[in-house]
Amino acid sequence: MLTGGAPTFRLASGSGTYASALTSERDIPGHTAQLAHILRTVLTSCVFHAYYLHIKDEMEIAVARRNISLPDELHAQMETLDINWSAVAQEAFIDAIEIAKLKELNMNKEAGLARLRQSKESNTERLRAEAHKLGATWALEQATYDQLERVAKLIESVDAGGEWRAPGAMSCLANAIDEGQRVEDVAEELFGAEWATDNQVEGFIEGATEVFEEV
Repeated sequence: MLTGGAPTFRLASGSGTYASALTSERDIPGHTAQLAHILRTVLTSCVFHAYYLHIKDEMEIAVARRNISLPDELHAQMETLDINWSAVAQEAFIDAIEIAKLKELNMNKEAGLARLRQSKESNTERLRAEAHKLGATWALEQATYDQLERVAKLIESVDAGGEWRAPGAMSCLANAIDEGQRVEDVAEELFGAEWATDNQVEGFIEGATEVFEEV
């Protein structure tokens, strides 16, 4: 509503149509009849346009149709029941889509796990090869014969599938090289880290043993 003598309008409730209750020209002091007519026309046009957009948004609901084939017996049973089969079908479609998405996600997960397993295996092989080289280099450049002999004896545990007594392969290797030295110090000296995995230690022992067998 506009105050100060301006035109007013309202929506007639319950009828679904708009009605204008605009003031007459004589109710608008200082304005000509032509100006009042223009104001009434513009306001009425705006009201009807707004109502059209409101109705248009509410009625424009996209609905797709799809034909479904049914066995005659099933169709006959459905005809005897007062059920909204369209709603039932929609729920079934939604469930099927969700199941398909979950299966697709699971397939993607399996593919991802397979890739990671392959990467892990490649990384394990690479670390063992690097440790093998370290073992051979240590045997040739640093080890005494007694140290190398003790390390070579550990190949029995490697050949047995890595059956290491507690506390593990790194401790066994450290004791074979220098029983009085801290395990962490030996690992740092040989591998550049405070600890090495059984896989790395086994590669080191293999490299050192190959050198020992040629002595």
